[in-house]
Amino acid sequence: MSLITLPTTIIYPGLGTNTGGALAIASQGGYNNLDAAEEMFGVVIRAPLTGTINKVGYCLSTATTPNLTLDVGLETVLDAVLAPVATTVAGRTLLGANSYGQEVFTGSLTGTLRVVALTTPVAVTKDDLMTLTVRCSSYTSGLVRGLLGHAYMAAGEGGNFPYGFWYLNSAFSGMGGSFSPHLVALEYATYGFVPIVGSAGFAYIGAESFQQSTNPDHRGCKFSLDFKCRVVGIIIPLDADVDTTFELYDADEYTVLQTQTIDKDKRAGTGGGSQIVTLTSAWTPTPGSVYRWSCYPATAGTNISLQAFTSLDDEAFNSMTTLPQGTAWCKSTFEGSPSAGSHTWTDDDNIRYPFGLIIDQLDDGVASVNLDKMGAM
Repeated sequence: MSLITLPTTIIYPGLGTNTGGALAIASQGGYNNLDAAEEMFGVVIRAPLTGTINKVGYCLSTATTPNLTLDVGLETVLDAVLAPVATTVAGRTLLGANSYGQEVFTGSLTGTLRVVALTTPVAVTKDDLMTLTVRCSSYTSGLVRGLLGHAYMAAGEGGNFPYGFWYLNSAFSGMGGSFSPHLVALEYATYGFVPIVGSAGFAYIGAESFQQSTNPDHRGCKFSLDFKCRVVGIIIPLDADVDTTFELYDADEYTVLQTQTIDKDKRAGTGGGSQIVTLTSAWTPTPGSVYRWSCYPATAGTNISLQAFTSLDDEAFNSMTTLPQGTAWCKSTFEGSPSAGSHTWTDDDNIRYPFGLIIDQLDDGVASVNLDKMGAM
């Protein structure tokens, strides 16, 4: 196998920004209260792979003194409007026999990704349309607030979110809809949880601010690749009003492969956004080897911020597994000046700074695959 030059560079995994340069996932929104029987919300998605789906996941913002039951499952789609077939539990058309599960809520909780086993797993074919629905099938009191999607989507990423989400509550006489990224997950019997184009199975998105006096003062991510490629740059989700030092580390964890200064004066605006770090020379990582990058403010006394995805686990489930490369790409930090053998990296697989590798060459075998399923853009 040999490297071939792509007709254009790709970003892996894909990172979307709005027209102002801020990350598309800078905030989250689209709440819907379920506080009466027959209220529901759901999203229309395509099956990312052919196989059998065992479980589905969805996000909750809060559950306030609830005494209710939710039916969570997979249903068919009304093709004419790309929406769930029916507004009622009785009228729904399940994707397969008993392709839903139930959750009974009797206690309060705060934001979490819920994972529900289907009563009967359902076989799907790659790119099948389906609706993942959350329906209030029995109600006594309280409410559950569903977290439907992000507050806005990237202007350049609209093609990734073509179907949107749907909701029905007491404020509407029928189903309402909106096009937006959504927060759902699918578990396959063979593959486990897999990325869904246009979805992110996590419930909390925020920013981490730090400076030279903060412990740890070097923050970044560890990562590895399972395919051969050539990297010419890295995009990181940075907000910095001071020059920032970026370092790329070899697999030995100590050798600095490249160092770059991110100039605070060379950016589109004063706010945060996706900052491109152009490598001084093209780099070909070894497949399977673990590398790291970090950044830190070059001047003392001034904070910089990195956007961060934080997993809200459902028991043993880590929602980072729904992202490309799963928990293998995660937050990695150390304290102090880098020197061979003198610093120790600390990894946190519940958090990832959403960075992307800018790739201009791929192995000729990899270049022939569907890049959508790699999570590239």
